[in-house]
Amino acid sequence: MASDRRDLTEGFLFTDQYQLTMAQVYWKYGLHERPALFDYFFRSYPDYGRHQAGYAVTAGLGWLLDRIETTRISDEDLALLRGQVDVTGKPRFDEGFLAWLKETADFTSVSIRAVPEGCRYGPGRLGSGRARSRADQANVTTTREQSAQSRG
Repeated sequence: MASDRRDLTEGFLFTDQYQLTMAQVYWKYGLHERPALFDYFFRSYPDYGRHQAGYAVTAGLGWLLDRIETTRISDEDLALLRGQVDVTGKPRFDEGFLAWLKETADFTSVSIRAVPEGCRYGPGRLGSGRARSRADQANVTTTREQSAQSRG
């Protein structure tokens, strides 16, 4: 892929259509300023044919944090969104929503709660095999410093 197009595969639009249309729904109904919760997760443990892994090791949080800190919507992103139409031929995204995105679309108010990088994670398990409740798991917070330390 040409380097001048990399921003389209790693930038603001590196998401699925559902996220963008739901953001517009939040905006349309005045919910865009209210706190919301979104998950970043995997759906299943690796399947190796003869067996399926019973745990995973958390990794990639640093990449997510970097992406959140640096991703901004560009005029080209807005033009691509502006060019989308629904099945009736009408613009998929409202001009007011696109104007709001241009003015405010960044991730500066996002807070992250996550299992720290490098931890073994499995059903009802966290860390080095110590059982923890779901409530305990939800309260594990990873900061940028913890992530940077784990990357060495």
